[in-house]
Amino acid sequence: METFTLLNDMNDASQPPDQEATAAYAKTRPGTPGATGMIKHATQRSLLLVGMLLLLLFGASGAVWGQETVTLTKENNSESPWVVPPGVNEITVKIWGAGGGSGGHGTNTATAGETGGTTTFINALLGIDLSAGGGQGSAGAITNEPRITQGGDGGPASGGDINNTGEAGGTGPKFERNQAEGGKGGSSPNGGEQVPGASASGNGSSEPGINGNTPGGGAGGSARSTNNQNSASTGGGGGGAYSEITISVTTGQEFDFAVGAGGAAGTGNQAAGGAGADGMIEITYEEVDCEEPEITVQPDDQSITYGNTATFSVTATGDGLVYQWQEDSGSGFEEITDGDIFSGSETATLALSQPTVGMSANQYRVVVSGDCGNPLTSSSAVLSVTPKTLAVVATAGQSKVYGEDDPVFAYTATGFEFTDDESVFTGNLSREEGEDVGLYAITIGDLAAGDNY
Repeated sequence: METFTLLNDMNDASQPPDQEATAAYAKTRPGTPGATGMIKHATQRSLLLVGMLLLLLFGASGAVWGQETVTLTKENNSESPWVVPPGVNEITVKIWGAGGGSGGHGTNTATAGETGGTTTFINALLGIDLSAGGGQGSAGAITNEPRITQGGDGGPASGGDINNTGEAGGTGPKFERNQAEGGKGGSSPNGGEQVPGASASGNGSSEPGINGNTPGGGAGGSARSTNNQNSASTGGGGGGAYSEITISVTTGQEFDFAVGAGGAAGTGNQAAGGAGADGMIEITYEEVDCEEPEITVQPDDQSITYGNTATFSVTATGDGLVYQWQEDSGSGFEEITDGDIFSGSETATLALSQPTVGMSANQYRVVVSGDCGNPLTSSSAVLSVTPKTLAVVATAGQSKVYGEDDPVFAYTATGFEFTDDESVFTGNLSREEGEDVGLYAITIGDLAAGDNY
């Protein structure tokens, strides 16, 4: 205890005590799961040598095991969207529009073959809008009006690295007495091959059109032969278009798709047309053996005294792990970036080098993602920062003359952290009550150093 001496007059000052005591000022403020299984595509290794060779070739990360092709047809349309599998980072997509149908034959009326449906593969966020149009159907033919019909145009394509228009259906090459032949169905590039038109010979012979080849082939035309120059034939349906693209992707991305249905055959009371082939989608990628992320040790709560560093750590397994720490200071979790007091925000350990008492009750968590599987979010850990104790020492020998006002008591303080100094103080020291001549203990008064001390 430092004493304060009250004197009768300035000439009768007694000496202050030889000992120096410390008035210590301290304020103490109490500090206010996620795991997922691993998926592995296992492969049997019959020889140890093979396993060692694979390890040398591919290391500890995911290894490429071979090519996988997924085929989507119109029956899969209800399953849209298609989702990128774990570990896949590039896909090649090939799509075919549906083929057009061919027209039918009738005595007085006949209907045209229908246009094939368009096939699409879309991800708006990636700017992918792949489209392969269906081939057009050909018109029907009426026997009492000797005629042929033109083949349908091929479908258009867009959005790919390669965009090929479908082949147009052919016109019937023969419509003579006792002979008729329908037009050839248009082919779909890299897909359904051209089919011939139906062939009819002899009086009153009719043959229906021929269905298109999968994927996307147009139907062959129908034919009707007579012995009186009234033979007729319909053109072939147009082929569906073809589009192809190779793109970079990440696990879990979704692509909306629709596979076009083949154009229906035309009708007539003498012969029906042929149906166009359905479209198709093929998605090819490298199959990868990849370990999904798994959090094995969650972050723990951290309690420190102001001036120390707090660290939050997570332990995880998986291929190609990436970390992103987040903080919730009262208004929801937000991503942390390195700088100010933070470091390691994209590593397994987050460090806070100068957390303040005001950050007590803040929560911290980390999102862990990898080469495959879905990102995982750890449990939240709470930070607690206790104020540090400062040592405040009143200056020895402070006094006043009886009847005068008390002076502002001088002191020194130690124990500051970082760049803090006595400028953080507010208020003043005080002393024991009393006005008689004598010694009085100097007390802490209303001296304060903010929340951190």
